[in-house]
Amino acid sequence: AAGVFTNTPSFRAYIGSNFTTSNTTRTIVPFGNVTFNVGNYFSTSTYRYTPLVAGYYNFFATVKSNSTTDFENFVIYIRKNETEIMEVNNSNGGYTSVNGSVITYLDGVDDFVDVYVRQDSGGNLEYDGTDKKTYFQGFKLIGV
Repeated sequence: AAGVFTNTPSFRAYIGSNFTTSNTTRTIVPFGNVTFNVGNYFSTSTYRYTPLVAGYYNFFATVKSNSTTDFENFVIYIRKNETEIMEVNNSNGGYTSVNGSVITYLDGVDDFVDVYVRQDSGGNLEYDGTDKKTYFQGFKLIGV
């Protein structure tokens, strides 16, 4: 039957322009643009994904630094309902990306997922807003 084996709802969001965060401050990544948004559950104003279909979802996020400064603690978080469910820490060695993925259950009512970053560069840090370098995507898994 048509549509039985589809990974929907699904989305891919990106920021579209460079953005900056302050030292040691957790900041939501402002994914204000979408490549696709099947189901229209990703909000480009809150930067959250709130699907109204219950199930297990696979999420992936990546952010890329525009800095050549070496520093520790370049961190990305995927959060569910404001609780971190994925954290990846990397050292910035110059134009470094940090990324991670997670599978989690969403209730299809009010569960939401978003992405935050934190950096300890000693100052402000700019991120690359290009759609292929800083993005967030997810889809509902089939068969689980």
